[in-house]
Amino acid sequence: MASIKATLILAVCAMLACSVTAKASSLSKSRFLLAEHSAEEKAQECFDLWNEALATKDPAVVTARYMHDGEYGVLVPTLSNVVRSTEEGINDYFVEFLAKDPIGEITELYASEHDGYTFASGLYDFTLTTDGVTSVTPARFTYVFDDECMIVKHHSSQMPEPVA
Repeated sequence: MASIKATLILAVCAMLACSVTAKASSLSKSRFLLAEHSAEEKAQECFDLWNEALATKDPAVVTARYMHDGEYGVLVPTLSNVVRSTEEGINDYFVEFLAKDPIGEITELYASEHDGYTFASGLYDFTLTTDGVTSVTPARFTYVFDDECMIVKHHSSQMPEPVA
């Protein structure tokens, strides 16, 4: 009888542990998935989160992606000569940039990881719409993402030569 009781207690404890683990797993699904991906996959996932923030057309949502350890990251933007490293500066840039309905697509990606950071460099195209006219702006980029895909550093510049 004591053996059956002990077995039942162990079974209930195991079920509870699985339930708690499943809930914790679903709450941190993104971080769990990031841990299993290659550096390129992590970089793409982080970029996709940033691109989704652009799709909201809300500068505050995009600006929030640049918050890391209580400080704002550094943005060297594609369409501005001003380096931005404050909430106000980053937000001001995205007020103007988001008015162009940007959609980014990575066309070439190189990534690596070190000490919890993902370093991503490559090429991307931005589809921009101004006054009903759509254009594609090819650009090059470098991002440094933390382990939660927040942007620590972001440099983006238009391609210096015509793209063939």
